Amino acid sequence: MTIILMLFVLLVTPWGMQLAVSVADSSVDGLDVDYSSGGLLSELHLSDVRWEQAGTQATIKDLKLDLRLSCLFVAEVCIDAISTGRIDAKIVPAKEVVDSDSTPLDLVTMPMPISLNRIAIGPLAVSVEDQLDLSWQSLNAKLNFYQILVVEQFSIQNLQLTTYAAQATPPTQTQPQTKSKPFDFASIKYHPIQAMPITLPIHFQIKQFTLPDVQLNLAEQTPIKIDSVQLKASAGAKQIQLSKLLVEHAKGKVEVAGKLGLAGNLEHQLSFNAQGELNAFGEPLVKDALAAKQVTQVKLTSKGNIQNMTTDLNVIGLFEFSAHLQAQPAKETLPMDLKVTWQDLAWPLGAQDTPDFTSAKGNIELSGDLAKLNLAINALLSG
Repeated sequence: MTIILMLFVLLVTPWGMQLAVSVADSSVDGLDVDYSSGGLLSELHLSDVRWEQAGTQATIKDLKLDLRLSCLFVAEVCIDAISTGRIDAKIVPAKEVVDSDSTPLDLVTMPMPISLNRIAIGPLAVSVEDQLDLSWQSLNAKLNFYQILVVEQFSIQNLQLTTYAAQATPPTQTQPQTKSKPFDFASIKYHPIQAMPITLPIHFQIKQFTLPDVQLNLAEQTPIKIDSVQLKASAGAKQIQLSKLLVEHAKGKVEVAGKLGLAGNLEHQLSFNAQGELNAFGEPLVKDALAAKQVTQVKLTSKGNIQNMTTDLNVIGLFEFSAHLQAQPAKETLPMDLKVTWQDLAWPLGAQDTPDFTSAKGNIELSGDLAKLNLAINALLSG
């Protein structure tokens, strides 16, 4: 008890905290800490925290921590504020791939309630050699964690992610060419979806999550700029609930909601809605400027489980398309019933000149199972 009391007194005073930081600095290989001011009774300020080990270099500027020690008397940990200045990190991945442990994870909880009333992380730049660069301008959050993680508010400003294409491997010695055999379609076998109970390592509730001004540069592809991402979701022992996922782009938006049961039969309910110009990520699909500006709406809904599921797809805009599918994925014969209809369809969709073919209207019906399928097509084609 005397040792614990002495340690507590040591850490709450500025000179004691400075001594503790100095001991940690000299005892931990690769760690270099510059103490500035404060202790546990007042705001602790570390002007520089540097960490360097094989393949990793990280620097944190102006790390500040403000604790509310009175919470300890009611068995809680209260962090009024934690903030940093700029964070830089460079990582060189290990060449040897370590096999991941497939042992199921236990549910992660905290031994006592922990609350972080204010998290303010400054500019960040992380580089993983030859793989990706990640940066943001600022991160602000408020959360608490005990039996479940509750995210009251989480926001990242100006998130940018750049990934790089994998380096080409040197060509191996060419092998003598062998005559290819015709593909045996009879060898195709459908593997029914089996029940898969899902155990989450953490239960959570995300009340407000926003990412304004996101830019993605994915492996030499055309950069994607997203105006904002909003998320509201929760997960417990029985199901995952996606209340709202909204992604807004300059020329359209996507909104997703749904829920997924975790008992094993993939009981679900999904709603996907998107609208925007068809030329949002490329050249106009038609020559007429007014037609090119026409908004196209896509709506996808799905519900059921692996025993019986129903999916509907509807597209309205430059053309009309609808599909209704009812299937039983858990059965080896995969019983199904598919109905597809369309109007004013042209292919390819992105044709700048005269399309290869057009179809004023048509429908397809497919019913039965893998042992016996019935197919009917009725379409008006030209081209």
